Amino acid sequence: MRGEMELTVLGKPALLFATSIYDEELAMLTWSGFIQFHARYPEFDLTRQVLNNSADSLGYSALHYAVEAQMGEFLEAVCKELKQEQTEPVVSRVVTQDVTLPVNTAQNMGKNIASGGCTLLHLAAKKGEMDLVKMFINPPMLMDPTKLRDWDGNSPARVAGIHGHPDIAAFLESITGEEPLSASEVDGLRLKRETKARERYLAHLEPHESLMEPSVFSDIWTLEETTLVSGEVNRLAAEQGWCKERHASYQTTDMPCHQVAALNSWVRSTLADRLFPQVAKRYKLPKTQRLLFRDLFFVKYEARKGERSELALHRDGSVLSFNVLLNSADDFTGGGTYFDATKLTVRISQGDAAVHSGKVLHAGAPVLTGIRQILVGFLDVADCVY
Repeated sequence: MRGEMELTVLGKPALLFATSIYDEELAMLTWSGFIQFHARYPEFDLTRQVLNNSADSLGYSALHYAVEAQMGEFLEAVCKELKQEQTEPVVSRVVTQDVTLPVNTAQNMGKNIASGGCTLLHLAAKKGEMDLVKMFINPPMLMDPTKLRDWDGNSPARVAGIHGHPDIAAFLESITGEEPLSASEVDGLRLKRETKARERYLAHLEPHESLMEPSVFSDIWTLEETTLVSGEVNRLAAEQGWCKERHASYQTTDMPCHQVAALNSWVRSTLADRLFPQVAKRYKLPKTQRLLFRDLFFVKYEARKGERSELALHRDGSVLSFNVLLNSADDFTGGGTYFDATKLTVRISQGDAAVHSGKVLHAGAPVLTGIRQILVGFLDVADCVY
């Protein structure tokens, strides 16, 4: 039994799934099961189950979603079971990414970005949850509001003020010694936060120079492995059909990896073991950062009437993107990944992976004859506690 093992639902850790759909009853039921399992297997890490945010593209842990959903009963139940010596050293390091809502113009962009670097205490202060604020500064969390800052440099007290919760701001200021802010100072701080968030968002859209060049990594999977994977995907597709409307803007004929339950864990673990180290080395990623799956799905391009044979020029929402060819290159003509900046199309062999920045303009080149099947992954790069 490994301490990091996890139960997943639709590709998400079970507790993260329950809280992310705002289902407190399901979260309580799942937590109860974890408590019983931990009683039998003490090495099963309860702290990891509630604080691991590596599976969420927004950087939310199960407890972050629980705060968003105002799951007071669940949060209280969790705090009763966690041990301070295991929880306190990590809880303040588990923070969110920037969360960007859809916007129509760049002018109001800052207001539509929830700033990253948000701890549980920041989030409780932002939501105006006094009981949760008090819960988090006490054992077992024991979060110190004097030391916590989000990506805009704001303390939980300042976040409470920015979001219109003067009672919580005053309570936290009584602990931290921060000076109370006037209404005009709060307005100024709010504007400063929006400006920083907007600048950070615009910078995030630009591909990092070190990630611009696409790379090909050979033999990530063997021919036997790709044949096994494509066979299982095609078997499921024959039973359940392909998804054709999963992506709103640039639709593909695809199937989420988690839907292929028999292979989902194997697919993710082999990519993490074989591909990720090569990508990290090639793009010189800091050792403090990890590659995380943002999305993972199988795609079919087919040169037949009524089927999708290509994908228009687009940018992904990821730091890095990759695709692995699942069938033989002899099964089709055309295809590959086209890059607008260089006017070049990268084509790979069965089992190889093509990796590139998700922010460069690229397309799925038209398949002229036959069928091309690939596994597509969107990757983020983040500092993670787990």
